[in-house]
Amino acid sequence: MYQSIKARIYPSDAQSEKLSQFFGCARWWWNRALNETTTTYAQTGKGLSREGLNALLPALKKEFIWLGECHSQVLQSVTLNLSKSFINFFEKRAKFPNFKSKHGKQSIQYPQGTKFADARPSGSPTRKAHQAVDNPIYLPKLGWVKISLHRPLDGEVKTVTISKNPSGQYFAAILTEQEGEYPVPSSEGNDYKCERSGKILVKVDRFFPSSKTCSNCYHRVSSLPLDVRQWTCQACGTNHDRDVNAAQNLKAEGLRILSLGTSETADGGNVRPSRGRKTSVRLSPSKSEAPSSHMSA
Repeated sequence: MYQSIKARIYPSDAQSEKLSQFFGCARWWWNRALNETTTTYAQTGKGLSREGLNALLPALKKEFIWLGECHSQVLQSVTLNLSKSFINFFEKRAKFPNFKSKHGKQSIQYPQGTKFADARPSGSPTRKAHQAVDNPIYLPKLGWVKISLHRPLDGEVKTVTISKNPSGQYFAAILTEQEGEYPVPSSEGNDYKCERSGKILVKVDRFFPSSKTCSNCYHRVSSLPLDVRQWTCQACGTNHDRDVNAAQNLKAEGLRILSLGTSETADGGNVRPSRGRKTSVRLSPSKSEAPSSHMSA
């Protein structure tokens, strides 16, 4: 099965300048290939295949010297992605491919040639953990770049996609292939995710009044319609964002259940009968105290 991990990278100023050039080369080739394909189709009734488009690259690199500065397989990945876009269009899964703008998403993809700090290349088993920012990733024609990974890498690296967001931050999306089959979709999907990442899963009753309870003084309002996103507690005067308040209450309830081992309320009764569906809360143990943070409802 495939798994993708997105991690932030920290290129130097010189590397950032090169990445901007590579983004421009990839964007230019996408637009040129799209124009060549649509023009050929209008004239002959047939488009250009991926092989036909890649055959144009050697001559274009001689005509536009700067195009040769970009890694050849990055440009070939552009051709592959354009071909997939046309397939999705003809099979009515997507709209017709658009020309790309320098103001849109900036990204390039490496199908091969990347290496990690332990010198294992793409296509071979990766090392088990890359945690420090100083652990670098090697990108062809760019060199070693610092990367911060939030989880271990398992399996074989298939592609590495480098992107830049509007805030100027750079990221690497690392696609790996692992042994085994895809897990069967179920309502217990958070169970194996928590186990894999070393977190604790606590289930809170679905009818727990997380939105209607003040997270400051625990006063509960009788009614809180869904269209009310901000509200003020009449007991203590605290102003609440509905979602933030609910998250704080779910965290507190999850920690309470974890410490007491029961879902009963303080007055001895359940919020609702136990047959109700549960809301999952993920908890990560802190270094010095009780488990805290990382939760979702």
